Amino acid sequence: SLTTPPQIVSYDEVCEAILQRHKTNDKSVAGMFVGYDDTPRRQNRGSIIQSTPESFEKYLTMQLNNIQKHYSTDFLFLFAWNEWAEGGYLEPDQKYRYQYLQSIDNALRKARTQNNESR
Repeated sequence: SLTTPPQIVSYDEVCEAILQRHKTNDKSVAGMFVGYDDTPRRQNRGSIIQSTPESFEKYLTMQLNNIQKHYSTDFLFLFAWNEWAEGGYLEPDQKYRYQYLQSIDNALRKARTQNNESR
């Protein structure tokens, strides 16, 4: 029988949709993610969303700025700190080493600078 490959989803499209979602009430918290891959659990029925440290930094910076404009809290949920089974981890790895962690620092610095400039 023919098997279908996992669904490849655009990181850019998902992040753009996330950025368009503003708070629905005062308890809303913004979010961002590194990537997602549930094929270890779902095989060909799974989905794969891949980022690079650069794309993650870009959208994280945008979301941090979005938080300042549209949310009543400065909290941010990151999916997921160490969800290796679903491709959502923010830990050093062999491919990118510490680049994703550096992206967080870079995004925080950029957002802080941009928010100070807009005041």
